Amino acid sequence: MLTRIACTRWRPVMRPIRSQALCLLALVMCPAAVVAEQPDTFTKPVRLVYGDPATIAPMMGPAMTVDWDRDGRMDLVGRNYWWPEPPKWWRNTGRMHKGVTLFERAGQGGIDEQRYGEPSCTMIGDLDGDRFFDAIVSTPKGFEWHEDTTTKGLRRFQRRGFLQSAFNGNLPMPEKGEEHPCCWLADFDGDGRTDLLTGTRSVGMDRYFPMVGIGFGQGWKDGTWLPRDLTATVWWHRNVGDNKQPRFSHGTLLTAGPGRRAITFFDHAEPVVVDIDGDSRQDLLVGTLEGVVVFRNEGKPKAMPRLDGGHALTFAGREGLPYASRTFFAFRDDRGLVHLRVGGPLASEAVQLDKNKPFAFGPLRTIPFRGAELRLDDFAVPDAADWDGDGKIDLIVGGQDGWIWFFRNLDPAGGVGRWAPPVWLKADDQVIRFVGQECLQGPVEKLWGYSNPTVADWDLDGDLDLVCGSMSDTYHYFENVGTRTRPRLTARGPLRVVGEKGGEVSTGWRSRPGVGDLDGDGLPDLVGVDGKSRLCWWQRYRDDGGRLRLKPPRLPVDGNGRPFVVAGHWRHVGRTKIVVCDWDHDGRADVLCSPPIAKNGGHQFFFGNQGLQGDKLVMKPEAKRIILDNLNFPPFTHYNMCEPVDFDGDGVWEVLAGFDRGYIYYWKQ
Repeated sequence: MLTRIACTRWRPVMRPIRSQALCLLALVMCPAAVVAEQPDTFTKPVRLVYGDPATIAPMMGPAMTVDWDRDGRMDLVGRNYWWPEPPKWWRNTGRMHKGVTLFERAGQGGIDEQRYGEPSCTMIGDLDGDRFFDAIVSTPKGFEWHEDTTTKGLRRFQRRGFLQSAFNGNLPMPEKGEEHPCCWLADFDGDGRTDLLTGTRSVGMDRYFPMVGIGFGQGWKDGTWLPRDLTATVWWHRNVGDNKQPRFSHGTLLTAGPGRRAITFFDHAEPVVVDIDGDSRQDLLVGTLEGVVVFRNEGKPKAMPRLDGGHALTFAGREGLPYASRTFFAFRDDRGLVHLRVGGPLASEAVQLDKNKPFAFGPLRTIPFRGAELRLDDFAVPDAADWDGDGKIDLIVGGQDGWIWFFRNLDPAGGVGRWAPPVWLKADDQVIRFVGQECLQGPVEKLWGYSNPTVADWDLDGDLDLVCGSMSDTYHYFENVGTRTRPRLTARGPLRVVGEKGGEVSTGWRSRPGVGDLDGDGLPDLVGVDGKSRLCWWQRYRDDGGRLRLKPPRLPVDGNGRPFVVAGHWRHVGRTKIVVCDWDHDGRADVLCSPPIAKNGGHQFFFGNQGLQGDKLVMKPEAKRIILDNLNFPPFTHYNMCEPVDFDGDGVWEVLAGFDRGYIYYWKQ
């Protein structure tokens, strides 16, 4: 894309190339447009932040609710989501923002410093009856016990040891899952001793993901997932010791309803003990993969619980949650109403509507944070483009849960120093979300849409459209039917090819498409991967009616005629993040591509465009030409993306990258 500077000269803006001919023309017209030497190694990363500490925004946040600073208000504390970050706490300001409690950035939380597993692995309560808080952290060696060592001000915890078994030794895990068990502390049977309730996520993962039989076009048959389902069960570890020396049973299956059936759910069962109906009996709330179920305690007060058959909570009249595999916390406010907080990506809260109708909650609303971190969801996939036509490069960001967000650039100089709170992108006046497909990793991920947006003028009408990869095995097109400065999207469905082998574009899942003119004909082509993880090129052309069409896929090759395998096998097919740009400034559009999962130590595959040789697109591969380096921790686990960008307009590529834990980093060399 080209933009006019001061209406006197043209210069290329560093975006995925849509017209190579125009770019060459610009260089000829303006010799000053020749760029400085392009670096390939980037060693000075900067994590993107909103830039204004007064910014109020949603974010990936914790759910555990504790008066951390002893000011009488309930704060949020815990790891925002997964390792490798230490836990943090967010102060309750005592104010409301759009009807929801406003929290503000406070500092590091003094617990769980070894950073095990998910946030739900840590639970705070009074374990030994001394009126001081204790924290339990499930770890590979057992349940660690930490004690609050403070009496005023901010809480700090010190490790005391491990919870002990009734048979001596460390209390073992009741079963093995993908993560260590989530925990809850409560006197569940009313005997005056604090018990431990646990739930282990994703039991049976080795049979849910067998080594063979799962791959592109496999795993499902007639709507049924063929391997074994995942399970999650709630266990009660009864305290049979005393307050000074608690000792626990190895796990009693909690049962409910007629027939006393074990409380087992698909994949996720996180126990939360709360008196949901105000009858002074401890009820059991279970956060599941995509909903919340409450088992009402029909036993006698201060006696062994007897749980009924369960009730699905409703949120604004609808069962279920829009999120999957979140962390949960519940508490009762001064009015006697129960608050349910849901942590992780897009930390949210819902409030009970009426004590007399205990299972009906209001809408789930995002929690506002002042001084929020700029991250919303796992697997952030940013695309940098001037979305609103104001001359500044904005961010269009996808993520695990399938939404797409617009972050408007507010930096006065057009750099990376300041951003507006995110706005969901819509198409046809509905929030865009990819969800509910029969994806390659089975039903556990049906609420994970893995949106992978690419911004491009796909229809060559002068404004910016979206082409998106997702959990499905194709790419979706959203046409901008608005204007360059007031974009308005409409969904056009999957991209399609024409000819004898026509139909939807078929590609590896969770991949981001590249858009650019690889053959120099002035038309934007499509680049992706196929079901065999090979780099693919869908050439663009105009039919006899002048309409833009896609040809069936072709395989770019090296100088010896060999195609490129850029991703893994089985369930590791796809996952690639592709961008088309003239990286080496030779006037031809190149391809950058992320390496396969678990083989991605901060580098990018580079494919230098050598041009057409007959009907073959020849590219010169360099496996580790582009290096993104010097992060405080290795964030590249599922993929290693690279988004070329030129914020400062000097004609030299800088890069952005999003990571598993939602952060976005920027490198300028």
